[in-house]
Amino acid sequence: MAITLHQMLEQLYGVRSTHRTNHTSAVVNIAPTRILSGNPNRLSFLIVNLSGNAIYIAPDNAVSATRGIYLAANGGTAAFQWDRDFEIVAQEWFGMSTVNARDVYILENISI
Repeated sequence: MAITLHQMLEQLYGVRSTHRTNHTSAVVNIAPTRILSGNPNRLSFLIVNLSGNAIYIAPDNAVSATRGIYLAANGGTAAFQWDRDFEIVAQEWFGMSTVNARDVYILENISI
């Protein structure tokens, strides 16, 4: 009998999960902008820079062009997963840009 991917993941990891697009903040500004709220049920996330300018992200609001993870323009990405990156996946994340109002896409995987 065939099983679904969802069932295989639940058997392998012992947890059910679902993905969702995070619509809390789809824009990064010049000032540090919260792009992900803290969530102890978050298993992984992906952030994609959709804008034509670089942005920076960090797990605190001290993010800047000299302190953070650089996401290149037009598709720069960062992906974090609980079994490789540990508790940082569940933390609050902030972004900033050197040009105001830059778009990002955020996809999360949440345990249910």
